[in-house]
Amino acid sequence: MKNFKNKNLFFIIVLILSICFALSSVKVANDVKNNQENLSNNHQKTIEDCNKVVEGETNYEVCQIILKEDNPYEKLDIYDLGFEIINNYIFYGYNVFFFLFIIIAGSCLYVTKYLRSEILKNTNHRKSYGKIKKELFISSWKYAIIVPVMLLICYIIMYIYTNTYIISDINMEANNLNEYNFGNNMLLYNLKDLYNALVLGLIYTNVTLLIARKEHNYILAVIKSFLAIIGIELFLEIVLNGLVLPVVFKFYDGGFLNIIDMSALQLSSGFYPKIIFITVLMIISFVLVFISYKDKESLIIDCEKNDDGDEA
Repeated sequence: MKNFKNKNLFFIIVLILSICFALSSVKVANDVKNNQENLSNNHQKTIEDCNKVVEGETNYEVCQIILKEDNPYEKLDIYDLGFEIINNYIFYGYNVFFFLFIIIAGSCLYVTKYLRSEILKNTNHRKSYGKIKKELFISSWKYAIIVPVMLLICYIIMYIYTNTYIISDINMEANNLNEYNFGNNMLLYNLKDLYNALVLGLIYTNVTLLIARKEHNYILAVIKSFLAIIGIELFLEIVLNGLVLPVVFKFYDGGFLNIIDMSALQLSSGFYPKIIFITVLMIISFVLVFISYKDKESLIIDCEKNDDGDEA
């Protein structure tokens, strides 16, 4: 039990804080609901005033249009609430970089600590190298669920407050959602967003595992991993999206190449290509990790080099 706490203490703390942060979005939901009720009451008052306007008065024609329309604020729309909670609260400002940093900081914590120890070099160590690798990988991969867990809690709050998963026709048209096969079913969009967040989280942790394979200093591993992911993002956005795709392939919508944006409800024509792209990128990262950690002897040599560097 003590060993479990030592290996998972930081993860447990991060997970609890993340859950608390997600639960705090209830305040946002309350504010949105109160604002919607105020707008609905104002609209109802406008209808009452319009019913008193007779033909020939200044606002008669405008009032006739208002009276024929349904109250657009009668129900709280799940898409509007989701946008406020996810985009304007959870992922507001630079939060996405903070989440990225937390995932990296957590995913290389145990790996670097283990590789700096003498355990791996102990020939009498009872664990097989396969079990050791599994332990290292899981210690890193588990941080990929942090953002999906937050999103899942936010989705539950959204459904509780709206009591529906159907997107209104107004938002379907305003956000061009009709071009997607998901229709007005918010559940399907949420599943897509959960997949997006989980896959990107796994890519981040795999990059961290690759960096930690050679860099066993925790602080340096965190910094190098963060810079590596930012570097990959810059390459994809500037070189591929800015030069290769438009110049060579005459393709001008490479928004799907963004691997930093873990937020939901970011729909564009790059919707389906992004799912394919991040899946392929995740598979490549897994292959590189498995190859990198394949040989125990080379890993031990790198651990010894690390010790020599400390002595120097």
